[in-house]
Amino acid sequence: MGKSVKKKRRINWDKQPLGQQSDSSLAKKLKTYPSHVRRARNKRGIPAYADSKLGINWDKQPLGKLSDSSLAKKLGCAQNTVSRQRSQRDIPPFAPSTKWSCIDWSKQPLGEAIDSDLARKLDVSTECVRRRRLRAGIPSFSRSQSLSYDWDEQPLGKMSDEDLAKQMGCASTTVRRARRDMGIEAFQPQVRGTIDWDKQPLGQMSDANVAKKLACGETTVLRKRRERGIPPFGGYKTRSGIDWDAQPLGEMTDGKLAEQLKCSQQTVTRARHKRDIPPFEGWHNKRLNVDWDKQPLGVESDAAIAKRIGSSSQTVFRARRKRGIPAAAGERRDDIDWDKEPLGTMPDNHLALMIGASQSSVCRARTRRGIPAFESSKAATWTNN
Repeated sequence: MGKSVKKKRRINWDKQPLGQQSDSSLAKKLKTYPSHVRRARNKRGIPAYADSKLGINWDKQPLGKLSDSSLAKKLGCAQNTVSRQRSQRDIPPFAPSTKWSCIDWSKQPLGEAIDSDLARKLDVSTECVRRRRLRAGIPSFSRSQSLSYDWDEQPLGKMSDEDLAKQMGCASTTVRRARRDMGIEAFQPQVRGTIDWDKQPLGQMSDANVAKKLACGETTVLRKRRERGIPPFGGYKTRSGIDWDAQPLGEMTDGKLAEQLKCSQQTVTRARHKRDIPPFEGWHNKRLNVDWDKQPLGVESDAAIAKRIGSSSQTVFRARRKRGIPAAAGERRDDIDWDKEPLGTMPDNHLALMIGASQSSVCRARTRRGIPAFESSKAATWTNN
């Protein structure tokens, strides 16, 4: 006996109260998904229930002239509502005035100077100058000027490419390219093997100054100084006088202790490792000392337990999930009108703490309504507000 095939029920959307109630409420009534209701409503050009309920005449609103968040705050609605109305009218988002928008680029010496120098003069980014120059079809300064240089008269290979470029007022890549095209080897100020390192003032001045004096790499000076057991200039005086056994190693972060002792973080880390002291564990790790088996996991909400023990709800959530304990019934909030909550306008975990629900409940409600997650790049702005 074959299985009976259940016929797919067709809904006459023209007879449904689209836009007169929330998509989720109508979907629940019709036993379908909110996305199906939203698709049918958008296909017929019917605004969402929240829009019609607010009675906002969107054609008279300054869409694109203010940021969506500012306009939403002014109208008392969600930011997503403003963004949706602006997108439906093909209005670009608000672009605040920037420094480069006030610059008359036709009067700027594009291509007559290095992009980075001009950018520094105008107090804008180098990429901004480069885009404006390319848009005007102007070649870069190094390329436009390289043809006018008489490279046969330049001391290629007799000084570093960087020094010669600075002297000529062009990019070092221009000098390097011209030198390679002419088959000239790079400048070698002094063969390092001929340096008598025992006669050099190692440790009497900084490695950088010695390297500059000898025209070699700073790491070379550092290696030669360490091979001879010479401390750095002004170096071990402050660090050798530290009684590491009396320091709170492992009781605070290495960076914080290094800041107090005025030494490098690596010095503190090295001293801690020599004494086999484990690194400092932040408060979130120290909460692992809680006897989770004695906590009412699954009986109380994660947020309530976290508040009582002074931890985060995520820590309690991980401990409960690790033991396979389901969430407390109180966390499964059925009394929340998700259509009125600011889904997607803040991180899910922040909204969960505000309304007393779990983060997964907020995430699930937001996903069902097709609302994108809060962008992490806006986290700083959201926190400041």
